[in-house]
Amino acid sequence: MNRVSGQTPYRQELRERILKAAMSEFFEKGIKAVKMDDIARRLSISKRTVYEIYSNKEELLLEGMKAAEQDFDEHMKDFSEQDNHHVMDTLIEFYNCQAQRLSKISPLFLDEVQKYKRVQAYLENKHKKRDEDAYNFIDRGVKEGFFRPDTNYHIVVEVAREAVRFAMTSQLYKEHGLQMVFRNIILLFIRGICTLNGLKMFERIE
Repeated sequence: MNRVSGQTPYRQELRERILKAAMSEFFEKGIKAVKMDDIARRLSISKRTVYEIYSNKEELLLEGMKAAEQDFDEHMKDFSEQDNHHVMDTLIEFYNCQAQRLSKISPLFLDEVQKYKRVQAYLENKHKKRDEDAYNFIDRGVKEGFFRPDTNYHIVVEVAREAVRFAMTSQLYKEHGLQMVFRNIILLFIRGICTLNGLKMFERIE
């Protein structure tokens, strides 16, 4: 997590504690149900202290989402750059990390987070950047012999993005659960682009 300039170590540590506690509550109970009072009570600090650091719930939510996404991206980057990890290792690590993240998120959180425009704008930009990274990753997978070279990956990425969008807008996760929806989207697309060698490696998550 990035350090905020001009803050004392204590203030920075408190900021991070508030952020961690708030996101844990948001993921578990949804955003609307969690009050600033609840966060203050959980940390045994005053509500005024919370408001001195985060002026409102949306600011807190936005910073929490940024921190979570940054931590995830840094972990995946570090993992993929290790010499002994090939594309399929990275893909399996991505799957496992995402499945673990989703296990902590309630459907109510997904419903409510869509109402926060600043958060949605941030996530939209983040997803566009990840699309660019996906093409580089796929190119590496083709070169390593794990992904098929005869596939139009611009179409694949676009269709995958729309599949995720449909799962969100249709609230498919309410009927089947977040992890099950994620698992089936991943299996469908990855199995379709893998070579036989890639499929053998990918069987480790099935």
